[in-house]
This record gives sequence, structure tokens and C-alpha cells, in this order.
Amino acid sequence: MVTRRLKNHFWVWRRGERGDGALGSVISMGMFITLLVLFVWMILTYYSFRVLASAANEGAAVAAQYDVASDGNQEVSRQQGEIYAEQLIANAGARALVENVDAEAEIVGDRAQVVVTGRAITPLFAMNLSATGSAPIEQFRPQGDELP
Repeated sequence: MVTRRLKNHFWVWRRGERGDGALGSVISMGMFITLLVLFVWMILTYYSFRVLASAANEGAAVAAQYDVASDGNQEVSRQQGEIYAEQLIANAGARALVENVDAEAEIVGDRAQVVVTGRAITPLFAMNLSATGSAPIEQFRPQGDELP
């Protein structure tokens, strides 16, 4: 009799918890999917930064090479570096991930430098990205000339 009473009491208590397993699964899956989406956004933001950094380096290399081809016209060289960096970003598909992309190039001494900036599109916050690339301007130096 005592056993039956305890058994009935146990089943009455268990009936009140119906659906708790399903509710726990729904909550944990929701949290898992949210964390997974945030992780993917972090990866995409990192990819965007790497694209900006590569575009800055390649833009600086183009600006350094073009200085020789344009007979030392630094304005043309600077513009070619900026245009090439922006084309690389557009071709890599980073325009969908980064907005307000701007490439600025300058020739300082014997180096070409390109700075690429943009704003990463993230679901929770805004992240400003910036990358700088520089390359030495290619110059012909005859053998025997002293390096500066």
C-alpha cells in the first residue's frame, strides 16, 4: 500500500513536467544557432579585413611600379594605386561585407603607401577596418651608385 501510494505520488509529480525536455532543447538550439551565426559573422569580418589588407599592399605595389612608367608623375601613380586597390576589393566580393570603402594613396620619399578604410557590416555593432600597405618605388640604379 505504501509502495502504491509512493508510486502514484511519483507519477503525479512526473506528469507536471511533461514537455520540459522539448522546451530545453528548443532553448539550447536557439542559443547554439545564435552563437553559430555570430561566429560566422566574425569569420566574414576577418575575411573583409584580409581583403582590405591585400588590396592595400597590391595598390601600393601598383603605385610604386606606375611611378616609373609615368616618368615620375606622382599624381598619376597615386591615382593608379587607389583605383587598383578599389578594384581588388570589388572583385573579391567584399563590398557586400564592408561599406564606405575608401583607398588613399600617397608617395612619401622613395615609398608608395596606400591606406584602405571601411566599415564592416555586423549585426550587433559597427566595426571600422583600416589597412595600410607600402612598397618601395622601383628605380633603376646603375652598378656602382651608392645607395642612399
